[in-house]
Amino acid sequence: MGSDFSKSKKNKDTSGYGQIYCQTDKSAYFTGETVTGRVYLNLITPYPSNQLYLMIRGREAVHLVIEESETEEVESFGEKTTRTNYYDVLYKEKHEIIKMIVPLYTWPNLSPGHYTIPFSFMLPENLPNSFHQEGHRHLANISYTLQPFLQPLVSHIPKMKCKQPLVVRQPVKNAQEGHARQVTTHFSGCCSDDGYNVLTAQFEKNFYAPGEIAQVILDLDNTKCSLHNLRMTFTLNQKLNLTAKKRKHNKVLTKVTRNLQGVRPECASETKLIAMNLPPFTNDDYQQTKSLDLKKLLLKLKDNPNCLNSATRGKLISSEYYLSVTCPMDGCCVATPTITCPIEIYSPEFEFAPVRAPENWAPQEIDCVNVAFGSGININVDNMSVKDMTTNQMPGPAQIIIDNQLSDARRQQFSDNHVPQNQRF
Repeated sequence: MGSDFSKSKKNKDTSGYGQIYCQTDKSAYFTGETVTGRVYLNLITPYPSNQLYLMIRGREAVHLVIEESETEEVESFGEKTTRTNYYDVLYKEKHEIIKMIVPLYTWPNLSPGHYTIPFSFMLPENLPNSFHQEGHRHLANISYTLQPFLQPLVSHIPKMKCKQPLVVRQPVKNAQEGHARQVTTHFSGCCSDDGYNVLTAQFEKNFYAPGEIAQVILDLDNTKCSLHNLRMTFTLNQKLNLTAKKRKHNKVLTKVTRNLQGVRPECASETKLIAMNLPPFTNDDYQQTKSLDLKKLLLKLKDNPNCLNSATRGKLISSEYYLSVTCPMDGCCVATPTITCPIEIYSPEFEFAPVRAPENWAPQEIDCVNVAFGSGININVDNMSVKDMTTNQMPGPAQIIIDNQLSDARRQQFSDNHVPQNQRF
C-alpha cells in the first residue's frame, strides 16, 4: 500500500502550492548515531520562499490525576465539626528537551518542480529514550519529530511543512551476558534460629527488547535451613516515577511473573532454567489524546501489564526495569531471599509505509546536506536556535528572513505573483 505523497501529506493551507514530505532511512536511531534521510518537495506553483529548513524537536509531557482534599467546618446537631472533601485534579506539564533549526538548502530562485534533498546529521548525546505509557491516573510521553519547512518571505503565507516521528534510543551501557549473583540469607526470629540458605541466580543478559524471552538459571540450597521455601518466583518489574507541577506519581508495576515449586526444609533444588515471555511493545499515538477528556480517560484506565515500554530517564519521566528472583519462606518474621538485576528495555524499530510519489515524479536531486550541531548546542533549550547548527550547503543566508526585512517593492512582487488565486488575501 504505502503513503500517497501527493495526497496524504498536504498541508491544508499550502496545498495550492504543492506538498513536502520527509522520511529517514530508519525509524529508530541511537544517540550519537548519524541520522540519514530525504526531504521530498513537489512544488506545483511558485511559493514565496527560497530557503528550506529542518527542525529537530523533542518534548516530554506528563498528565497526572491527583486526589486532593480540603477540610471545612460544618455544624451538625448544633455542634461544630470538620468534614474532609476529596476531589481529583488534572495536572499537566511539558518540557522541551531539544528544539533546533538548521537552514538545509537555499535556492537562488525556487521554481515549481520536483526536488529531493538528502540530509544527514548526528543525534546529540544524552537525549532520553522515546517513551509512551498510559495507565490509571497517568499519561507520560517522550517523543521526537523531524520537521522540514519552507519559510515564506511574506508573513501572511503559512509555512509549507510536514512532520515525521523519530524514535530515539540510548545505547545500552554496561551490557552484560551471563550475569551471576548469589545471596546467603540467615533466618532467626521469634527466639529461634532456623539456619540459612543460599540462592544463586545467573541471568542471561541485562538488556531486552519488548517481546523477547528473558531467562535465568536458579539454584536454591536449603540444606542448612529448617524452613520450607513456599515457591521460587521470577518477575519483571517497572519502577515508574512521574512529575507534573511538583506533584509526584511513583509506582512499582509488576509486568510479568513466573512461579516454580518451592524447596522443602533441608533439601536443595535442582538447577532450573526459567524462561519468561516479555510483553510486546505498543506504539500508542500521543497526538490522539489531545482531543480527549484526559481526566475522565485517566480515571477509567487501568495499568496494563500486557505491554512493555522503554526504559528512559528524563526530567519529568523516569522508567526503570529490573528482573527479580524471590524465594518466600514459611516462617514468622523471616526475610525473603531476593536477587535483583537491573535491565534496559529499548524501543524497537517500526516499519515505514513506503512513499508513493505523484505522477511523473522526476526530481532534481541535491547533493547530500551534512548537518552539524555547533559546539554551543544545549539540550533542554526552551526556544529555537539557528546559530548552533551548520551545514555544508550554504549558498544563501543562514538566518531566517522575516517579513519586515523585505523592501516594499519585493513584498508587493511576492504578494502579486507568488500567491495562487485561491490563497490570495
